[in-house]
Formats: sequence, C-alpha cells, structure tokens
Amino acid sequence: MILSLTKLDNSIHAGGNQNLKFARSMFEGDLTQIKSVLGTFFDLGGQQVNLSVVCQKDLEDALVHPESHENLVVRVGGFTARFIDLDKKTQQDVLTRTAYC
Repeated sequence: MILSLTKLDNSIHAGGNQNLKFARSMFEGDLTQIKSVLGTFFDLGGQQVNLSVVCQKDLEDALVHPESHENLVVRVGGFTARFIDLDKKTQQDVLTRTAYC
C-alpha cells in the first residue's frame, strides 16, 4: 500500500495528502510498527498524511455521551469535523463506514 501511495508524481501537483486508517491498538505500547510504516511513507517521498485512529465503539459512545467526546474529529468527504457537531444522518454514515477498532 505504501509503495502505491508514494508513486504519485508530486512535481506535477500541489502534493498528495493521504488518509490512512489504523487500529487504535497500533498506537498502544510498542510503536515500532507504526513508526516503520510512516517512516517508509516519508522516506519514499510521501508528503502529507492524515491519520485516523477512531474506533467504532468510540463513535457509538459519542452518540450517547457527546459531552465525553468533544475532541473526536472525523474525516467526512473531503473535510474534517468534530463528530458531535455533525447532524445525526452524517454521524450514522460515519459510523457505518467505520467497522474496525
């Protein structure tokens, strides 16, 4: 995947922003694996990356307890937003496409 993402010719456009989704467990404890993935991305010419580390359980809890998730930011069709500020239909859409944890 990293090899494919870094094949873009950044000299002909204003950079390639990549959205990568990771399981939260990759950021708990030993970070060797995630450092390797991100290091390889940048070593091969990757310029910008947005990391998503959102768990479906977190989103479900944010629907019930929004006051506990004020800093939960999600990517929605080309923009980012605080999850609790989205309308209910968009929240459900984000929840249905987030099937990992």
